Order: sequence, then structure tokens, then C-alpha cells
Amino acid sequence: MTTFFLVCFILLSYLLFGSHKHITPASIWTAGWLVLIILHAILPLGLTPLSDGAAVITGVGVTAFLIGYYFVKQPEVRSAPSTRQAPDISHSRYAIGSGILCLLLLYGLLSFQAGISAKAGMAYSSLDQVAIRRLQARGSDRSTGFGSIFIAIAPLVACWSIYGGLRIKKYWFSLLPFVFFVTLRSPSRTLTISVIMAGIVFYLYLRPREQQFTNKLRLAFLLSSVGGTVLIYFQFVGNALHKTNLTSKGLTPSWIPNYLITPFIYELGGLSALSTTQIFGIDPVMGEQGRSVYIFYRFLAVFSNIKTPDTVADFVPIPLPFNVYTGFGDVWFDFGSLGVGIVFAAVGFIVAVVHRKARTGDIKFVWLAATILSVISGTPLTLRLFNVDVVVMAIIGIIAFQVVIVKNVKSRKSVAWHRTGIALESRQHAG
Repeated sequence: MTTFFLVCFILLSYLLFGSHKHITPASIWTAGWLVLIILHAILPLGLTPLSDGAAVITGVGVTAFLIGYYFVKQPEVRSAPSTRQAPDISHSRYAIGSGILCLLLLYGLLSFQAGISAKAGMAYSSLDQVAIRRLQARGSDRSTGFGSIFIAIAPLVACWSIYGGLRIKKYWFSLLPFVFFVTLRSPSRTLTISVIMAGIVFYLYLRPREQQFTNKLRLAFLLSSVGGTVLIYFQFVGNALHKTNLTSKGLTPSWIPNYLITPFIYELGGLSALSTTQIFGIDPVMGEQGRSVYIFYRFLAVFSNIKTPDTVADFVPIPLPFNVYTGFGDVWFDFGSLGVGIVFAAVGFIVAVVHRKARTGDIKFVWLAATILSVISGTPLTLRLFNVDVVVMAIIGIIAFQVVIVKNVKSRKSVAWHRTGIALESRQHAG
């Protein structure tokens, strides 16, 4: 009954605050949460069922997001700017920027590997994937050195490559294999999936929006191919890390294929983990605050005695060990239910503003939209929007895209002369 009431509450909230004319990031995000909540209730996996406390936290978070999003009026934009309408790009600046971004990404990879080697006390190449992932998950983002944070700009380099391929020359798409080479050197699946998610969103904002049937088929084929590729990659790395044999750890045997069990657990486990903490009164963060807004605490720690929180929480049984509690849970452990409402209303507002600007073709906001939407798609696991790596990546991207855009002086002069001619002609007719 808890799940049923939560679904009804979210639907009523969407009917009250939502728009029904167009598909928006808010409608997609809300629909995704509704599907997850329903699957959590009906799939025979034996996970901890949704508790009343977890339902309230989730309901407050989704509703606050909708309020914040639809507080911003969304204008109707029928089509994105075409390539001919796009701003002028300095090809030389773009080439220089490509070199700088690739060097930063490579430096991030080398720093990451050096940090892991230092923690293990042996060469990175001598460690297997399981050992690397275990060391990687231990401690905060400072544990492998500040330089390793630049590996997080992989989604930026991917979007940069797509931008060059669409707006300059197709050979700039060749940067994409380098990006995947770097991300696949890390056993963390999150980074590679973030590259894919951000790249798809970035492409969808930039592509011409002709509503031809063949284009819709191409889009459907693209999305289904990407989804299948992500699933295969997720399972392949999971097998290498020995993370897919979950049925032997207390889960109920079911008709669900083995290759789907792990993705379902990762998407649904956060709700169960949050429910477990609510049912048994467990505090997995040991009283620490600030994980959900980590960068602000990290900034304040530079000027005061505020402790920077550990980004890794303790495990709880769901029945298998799990240590992520959804983005709503992260904020609740920090600031309670009121904090969930305030933070996710702010997130919804930010998403709405960025989406509105991105629809006009402003490349800086297209980049921000790709970043933010790819990050909030992970809220069934955690809220990473205010992590240092995400914020640094967003800022670097804004600067990079701003630098390569040049003002089209000729077109501005022609527009000015055209307006002057119209004004003179109007005066003659008036005389």
C-alpha cells in the first residue's frame, strides 16, 4: 500500500504542477522514478520493501523537483538552431582547446593510476580490476590526489568531440575513441556510462529537430543501440569485478534473466537501502553532514575548521550489502525532510533554467544541460550534482566553449545596415 500511495502522490503532483503539452526533462525524470518505484514493488527479487519513511522522503523530493522546475516558465521552441544559424567557431582555438583538454584528461588518468599505486604500494599494472576498484572506492576524492580529478572531464572531451564533428569537420569525432580508452582504464563503470549519457544528451540538443519519420527511426535506433551497449558493458565489467553473482547473497530466485538482475539491483537497491535505514534507525553516515552538497563543505573547510565529509557511507543489508541511498536519502541524512524539499526544488529550478537556455542553441547551456541531466539520471543511486569533479568539469566546459566562439562581426554589421536602411525608407515614406 505504501508504494501505491506514493505512486498516486507523485502522479497527482505532476498533474498539479506539470506541463502536458511537451516532453520535458522533468516529465522524463518523473516517469523514470515512477517506473522504478513500480518495478521495486512487483519484481520478485526479495529486496527490502519500500518503508513509510522512505516513501515520504521520495515523495517530498520528486514533488519539490516538479515545483522548482515548473516555477520557471518554459517558452515553446519549435526547432533548434541549424548548423547555418550556429555561432562562428574559431577553428584554430578549437584545435588548441582539443589539445589542452586531451592533455588534461591524460594527466588525470596518470594521476589516478599513480594515486592507486601509492595506496596499494605496488605498480598499477600489477593490480587486477577487483583490487583497483576496491582501492578506488576507499576514501574521498582526495585519496588519489587532486590531479586525478581531471579524469572526470571525460564527458566534456566527448561532448567537445561531438561539437567539433557536427559544427566543424567530421574527423573531430576521432577524439571519442581516446575518451573511451581513458575511461575504460578505470574499473569504475560510472565514468564510462556518464560519457555515454552526456554525449547522447548533448547530441540531442544540437541535432536539427526535423520531425521526419526517418529521423525518428534513426533516433529510436540510436537510443536502443546505446542502451544495449551500456547494458552489455555494465555486465561485462561486473563479471570482471565478480559483482554479478548476486543470487547467492540472499536474493529470492526468480524468472528474471541473470543478465538483468544486476542492473535492477543497482537501480532499485537505493530505495531498499533507504528503507532499511528507516525501519531499523540506522545512520550509515555516522552523523557526518555535507555529502549531498560536498563542494560547499570542501570550500568552507579551506577557510574554517569545518570537517570535509567522507563521501563513502556504510553498508546496510537489503539483504545483500548496499551503501547508496538515492539522492533523496543523501540529502535527508544531511538536512532532513525540509532539506530534501529545498535542495530538490533548487535542482528542479536549475534544470529548468539550463534547459530553457539550451533550447535556444547557446552552446554553454547545451553543455550544462548535458552535464546536469546525465548526473541527475543517477539519483536512484546518489546525488553527485554538487561533487567537486562534476562542478570542476562544468566550469572547465563553460570556459572552453566560450573561448572557441567568435563574434560574427560581418553579420552584425549587415544587420545594422539593414535596420538603418529600413529606418531611412520609413522616414522617406513618412515625408
